[in-house]
Amino acid sequence: MRAIRTHDYCLVKRFYDESWILANIDDSPAKDAWADLVMERSRNAEVSLFHLKSDPEQLNNVANDPVFRSMRDSLELRLMQWMADTNDPLLLGHVARPDKSRGES
Repeated sequence: MRAIRTHDYCLVKRFYDESWILANIDDSPAKDAWADLVMERSRNAEVSLFHLKSDPEQLNNVANDPVFRSMRDSLELRLMQWMADTNDPLLLGHVARPDKSRGES
């Protein structure tokens, strides 16, 4: 997953479908509720785009809304250029998570 953020927008691009890691959130009913409410809404979306002025909590993915198409295209282009400029390994394919991130001891 990679993201680009401006003052008004946040675009998140997922390169492969994989479960989320909630490493910095203790197990609790609040964590479960947050995961159910927020994460399910965008789990399968390849691209998520949020208009931060009207949706600061990033709950409404507008990536497929025609009104935001030019902004989505622009941010995706900037993100891909940054990834190319920094030789991001995701451009070459799947990058496996370290063993510790899978919950293994």
